[in-house]
Amino acid sequence: MSDLQKKLKQMKGLLPSQQQWLERLVFQLEFNPYQLIHLVGGPGTGKSTLTLAIADLLSGDFNLALLKAEPELTPVRVRQHLVESWFGFCKDASRTLLQLVGERQSEQPLALVLDQAEQLPLELWAELAELPCLVVAATLQPDPHAELNLPLPALTLEDATLLLQDQQLSTL
Repeated sequence: MSDLQKKLKQMKGLLPSQQQWLERLVFQLEFNPYQLIHLVGGPGTGKSTLTLAIADLLSGDFNLALLKAEPELTPVRVRQHLVESWFGFCKDASRTLLQLVGERQSEQPLALVLDQAEQLPLELWAELAELPCLVVAATLQPDPHAELNLPLPALTLEDATLLLQDQQLSTL
């Protein structure tokens, strides 16, 4: 069993379908050198919860940045956040990510876990594609440029039972 699989088995607070989705992701990461993976699901399907779980899962093996993209984030602010997350400081975020990252060394591979990825400025997608960086992006729709689009499953009866047990409500 790999380190990621061991860490996943110890994670708490996830629905059974989310746990299964993460098992699929870990399997893909173990055997395929993907650079861009999209977690695809509609509003309220647990994308934000999974982005946090993915960040926790990858944090030991990757130099990790976690970002929730919002419309008011400019490319400069996003670059600054990423470089500060990966390396602790950023003097001038007006240059491209490749230029900013190229100046620094990282003992671990870079990873970005991105929530609300459809809000990320388009120019940054091109910059991210140039980097040796794993990007796991939560989106509403599949992306034809992603190497892997992993759709979130609908809630299962087992999920509903778990969610409703505190209220002592029946799933039926």
